Amino acid sequence: MSDTNVAQTRSRSRFPWQRMLYAIGFAVIAWVMLWIIVCVLAPLYFITLAITGKANTELQDISRKAVFYMRDLLLFISGAREDTPFPLGPFPTA
Repeated sequence: MSDTNVAQTRSRSRFPWQRMLYAIGFAVIAWVMLWIIVCVLAPLYFITLAITGKANTELQDISRKAVFYMRDLLLFISGAREDTPFPLGPFPTA
């Protein structure tokens, strides 16, 4: 083996298997979060709005945090961010 082949082999970075597995796991979490936001939080907000006639601030806060968490998940999955999302990293602040 020549010196150039050894140098090329060493200079290649290894495939990031761990990051790929994290991305797959966080994609599953993102899929679940999407359905929680769309099928639980949004209808619950509109139901409480219809019954009480005013916005529920606690429900708005939970929805805002869920959306920010979803944003962090998507940024990590797409490779736009290297910090791992919650539960391996900090929970996002709204």
